[in-house]
Amino acid sequence: MRQKIQLFVFITLFLTYKALGQSIYDKEADKHIGENRSVVGYINRYKVLADSITTLIFCGTHYPEQYFTIIIVNSKKGKNKFHPSKGRSVCVHGIIIKYDGMPAIKVPNWDEISKWLFVDSIPPDDI
Repeated sequence: MRQKIQLFVFITLFLTYKALGQSIYDKEADKHIGENRSVVGYINRYKVLADSITTLIFCGTHYPEQYFTIIIVNSKKGKNKFHPSKGRSVCVHGIIIKYDGMPAIKVPNWDEISKWLFVDSIPPDDI
């Protein structure tokens, strides 16, 4: 019985360690291009492109110097369950790509980003 408990604890700790190891801050995203990661950051501003289908959410500093961009490819599809206001924390998961020379993750619609929104997920002094 004791061995089963030890095995359970080991597996739980291992899986927790692996899950935590996949999350990074927006400042680190440029070092992880091509990797499947969760990126955590603060929204600086957002922009709806001229096609009115794509929305860009800039995290970190001001555009065009932002640390990271979230690209919502079909922002007319799904329900926008939150307003991407400045200072709000956000976490998004996916493969990190380069977009306009900066790291980014594409999500298909608002429904996807809503799943990964966390308020106050990182302390303000980490911006």
